[in-house]
Amino acid sequence: APATLNVACADEVPATISLTAIDNCSDEITVQGVDTIAAGSCPNSFIVTRTWTFTDACDNTSSVSQTINVSDTIAPVAPQAPASITATCSGEVPAMISLTAIDNCSGAITAQGVDSIVAGNCPNSFIVTRTWTFTDACNNTSSVSQTISVGDTLAPTVPQAPASLNVACADEVPAMISLTANDNCNGAITVLGVDSIAPGSCLNSFTVTRTWTFTDACGNTSSVSQTINVNDTIAPTFNQSAPANTTASCDNIPAPAVLTANDNCGTASVSMTETILAGSCPSNYQIVRTWTATDICGNNSAPVSQTITVSDIVGPQIINPIDANIAVNCDAIPVTPVLTAADFTDNCSTVGTPVFTFVTSPIVSGTYTITRTWTVADACGNTTTITQVINVTQVTNVTTVAAIGEICNDQLNITYDLSTHLPTGTPTGGTWLNESSVGTLNGSLLNSFGVTEGSYIFSYSYDTGNCPQKVNVIVPIVTCGITEPCELIVIHNAFTPNGDGTNEYFSIENIEDFTCYPTNSVEIFNRWGVLVYETKQYDNNSRRFVGISEGRATVSKSEELPTGTYFYIIQWTTTNGETVNKSGYLYLTR
Repeated sequence: APATLNVACADEVPATISLTAIDNCSDEITVQGVDTIAAGSCPNSFIVTRTWTFTDACDNTSSVSQTINVSDTIAPVAPQAPASITATCSGEVPAMISLTAIDNCSGAITAQGVDSIVAGNCPNSFIVTRTWTFTDACNNTSSVSQTISVGDTLAPTVPQAPASLNVACADEVPAMISLTANDNCNGAITVLGVDSIAPGSCLNSFTVTRTWTFTDACGNTSSVSQTINVNDTIAPTFNQSAPANTTASCDNIPAPAVLTANDNCGTASVSMTETILAGSCPSNYQIVRTWTATDICGNNSAPVSQTITVSDIVGPQIINPIDANIAVNCDAIPVTPVLTAADFTDNCSTVGTPVFTFVTSPIVSGTYTITRTWTVADACGNTTTITQVINVTQVTNVTTVAAIGEICNDQLNITYDLSTHLPTGTPTGGTWLNESSVGTLNGSLLNSFGVTEGSYIFSYSYDTGNCPQKVNVIVPIVTCGITEPCELIVIHNAFTPNGDGTNEYFSIENIEDFTCYPTNSVEIFNRWGVLVYETKQYDNNSRRFVGISEGRATVSKSEELPTGTYFYIIQWTTTNGETVNKSGYLYLTR
């Protein structure tokens, strides 16, 4: 068979040739050549298997084959790309043109032109990369590119600005007009008219710089300006004359007349000043009223005036009158009103500080009077006197309270302080009386030993000025049972926690008797004031101080404290509710 052949294009495949075979017999041999094609990925990519089959007269066959490989891998030859160009506007970008390439194989070559655009900062600022790609029948490609740079840097062409203008008033400044500019590129031109104002000395004195700024699609700007000068120098004029001169009492001074004025630039303000010419006292004087019209630029009119002669003859008056005549019991005497100048009003002038006096009459048949007087004057010496008479009847005010809790009748050596049951704020120094004549009452201290069960009255009398007061305390006395007298608490101020079994803890004798001493607390401090031990319900057993640091402020807890002097504070309560506080020094040695 012919040798294997490799070609690039389909049209390079050779035509089938004639081959001859030899047979053992002399009859004719027929030969048939057949191409079998295995298709590839494109028209110029396939494999031809060319087979010759030889057949003798008896149909005996033999064959040989040749392989022809067809594969196009050569890209088309691209033409020269158009030269790079620059443009100002997007409308100057040329249209896509058609380019042609050459290929090694026959068959159509497709050409595709694509613009790749890198945007700039505006519609007329960008870069176009124009690429033509050539593709043969087997997708072998080649390409060429052209660069087109577009950039608009030319500002719009501005129109003529309006001429400068001089006016007197702010409302004479004309409205903004519209101006139009031209641009080298297509696209909208925005125009912005802005007034820049340089203030003057008033609202109608300033300079307007009116600027029109034209901006194209790429932000290129140009502008023109007009100057408008505003300056008001014309004074306003009154619409009416000043009121005539007159006289008045100090509390009937006429209100100032309201004058108005006109101005060339609109309204004008009218101000009035009053000049006071003093007389014989603060409320006898003359008022000179002067009106001046002023526009917003400070241009003033000629002033006009009126004179008012004023006098004062009336004294001060109380604002909230007080009761002039009152009848009360001695326990309900009203508090003396504190009258100040602020409690009075005067028709003209200021009010001086009221002078207060009072007189109490002697007590006759359980009654007496209190006469209170306030005298006040105004600045011109006109005076007013306010009097209040209080008719007082003496009575004894009796208050009844119940004692808190019950008192036992079996405590031989225990006394109860009845003053703890008096109302809060009750004055001291009064007199206690055993109204029920039971037990023993010494001052406020009651010993109820042996008293029969029941409720009894003990009274406390005191005086508040001219009105006697009495408090009846109802005391319930009950039988609590016979108890032994409580042992005294004894505090030992030294101990030796050294492990020898003797004097190992801080001993407080009898504090564990919670029947006699229901509650207690113990605090121990070192010489620097640091709390080293504290507890409640100290009992010399499970709760006792053995020289170990246990305080809230102690850093190294559960450590033995050093030998030295410490300070204790001990508090306990007794069965009758009394609280006892003891403090002193405690010596610890090992």
